[in-house]
Amino acid sequence: MTHARNRTHGTALVERYLALIADPAADLDAIGALLDPEMRFVERPNLVSPRGSERDRERVVASVRAGRGLLQDQSFEVVDHVAAGDTVVSRVVWTGTLAVEAPPFPAGSRLRADSSMHFTLRGGRIARQENYDCFHPPAS
Repeated sequence: MTHARNRTHGTALVERYLALIADPAADLDAIGALLDPEMRFVERPNLVSPRGSERDRERVVASVRAGRGLLQDQSFEVVDHVAAGDTVVSRVVWTGTLAVEAPPFPAGSRLRADSSMHFTLRGGRIARQENYDCFHPPAS
C-alpha cells in the first residue's frame, strides 16, 4: 500500500508543479518550495534550445519568471504518468502563445511541444527533472 501511496503522491506533486508553472499569478516561492534545494533541470536539445541546457533550482525559478514575460499564456495537458519508487515519468502536451517576438518566432505564435518529462523525487520534492521536448512547427 505504501508503494501505491508514494506513486499517487509523486504524480500529484508533478501535477501541482506543472499547474503552478502554467499559472501566471502563481507565487514563484510556491514553485520553489516544490523543488529540492539541490534540484537539477536538464533540457535535452530541441527546436527552442538547440544546445539544451542544465539549470539549478534558482535558475529554474528564474526561467519561470522570464517565461512569464515571453508568454501570454501556457498550459500543460498531462497525457499520462508512469511512477515507480521515487521516479515519475510524465508525457505532456505543452502549448503556449508568445506575447513578444522570440526569434525565430513572431509575437502571437502558438507553440506546441509533445514532452517526456522524467522526475526524480526526494523528500517530497522534485530533485531532478529531465525534459525531452518535441516542438511542432509554430502556428500563428
